[in-house]
Amino acid sequence: MDKIINQVEAALKKEKILFASYAITNKNNTVLYEHYGTQDLTRDLPPTNQTRYRIASMSKAVTTLGALKLFDRGELKLDGLAKEYFPELGELKVAKLENDKVVYEDLNSDITIHQLLTHTSGFGYDFHDPVLSNLVLNEQISSLTSKDGSQLSAPLVYQPGTRWEYGISLGWIGKIIEQISSKNLNDFITDEVFLPLGMNDSTFDAGKFGNKNIAVLHAMDNDTFVNVDEFIDDSTADFFYGGGGIYSTPDDYCKFMRLFLNNGEVEGNQFISSKALELMKTNQIGDLNYEFQPTYNPSLIHAHEWYPDIKKKFTYGFLTNLEDIPGGRKAGSLAWSGICNTYFWIDPSSGIAGTAMMQLSPHYDKRCINILEALERASYSELDVLNN
Repeated sequence: MDKIINQVEAALKKEKILFASYAITNKNNTVLYEHYGTQDLTRDLPPTNQTRYRIASMSKAVTTLGALKLFDRGELKLDGLAKEYFPELGELKVAKLENDKVVYEDLNSDITIHQLLTHTSGFGYDFHDPVLSNLVLNEQISSLTSKDGSQLSAPLVYQPGTRWEYGISLGWIGKIIEQISSKNLNDFITDEVFLPLGMNDSTFDAGKFGNKNIAVLHAMDNDTFVNVDEFIDDSTADFFYGGGGIYSTPDDYCKFMRLFLNNGEVEGNQFISSKALELMKTNQIGDLNYEFQPTYNPSLIHAHEWYPDIKKKFTYGFLTNLEDIPGGRKAGSLAWSGICNTYFWIDPSSGIAGTAMMQLSPHYDKRCINILEALERASYSELDVLNN
């Protein structure tokens, strides 16, 4: 394990990353769990096993798993119409920019649960889309950080089923879970996912642990780091966002990832059906493609595309690469990230999964991606050690 640790810490030092926590799991248990650096520029405050990271969009796969638990029980139909749960989803408009003005067109078809789960519903994010960015800047729609869920009232930016576009769809899946289960999303995911998987340090509600031990968020500009924690509101009202919002640790997330290394089983017991597992592991967007993601808020997120020269698709919950990554994950691996520069991959073929968690902005900063890549390269160079 020392070889992996040394390579990752060398990358962290080279990239001048303040702090990070990272972990690798095989099918059986977390085999490496390490921390680096200090969370505070003015004093020694190292991350520990108790440090919870804002994992943001790494929450999407967890919410997806929760939805598929309902699917397994016959309570959620994947080809069902979203408007059957929330009629307003049948009344949405599609927003377009024409001559710098936002215009609206009617839906050509209704949104399905499948489309919400695959980011093909037509919803977007303002930091990736010029129309939504325009509407947020002009205060015509709520920002993503709204505490009351009003951000889900944004219009579509594409007709349903016509394009893969990353957006707020999993926020609506969270609300549909709540309606079906008669529980708030945090209680449902806690009961159905966190507790059964032993993820005792994971929650949508930071109040569970008194808002303590949350990793300190910094904004970075070249080699300058600014503590922006005072501007972050970790309180929760009555809205839990299914597309983000989980606080977790690398070790806890390894417990989630192990589910996919063990064919949907936990301690020898089937946790999700083989059908649900297939939906989360294989292409669910047909001939559509995961797209390059531009930025309309470079202080928050960089423009990015994972592995431009590799064929990729989207499953329920994950990006999947259809070809091997040289020196790293094999074809059929599952991955995604969170906007505070938290990353993970799951490689069922090789029997390992890994996560690197930082707490830095903007997302997709190349230095942070280099940390993920260092962890991945080091892990595959020691694959036999990790699996034995």
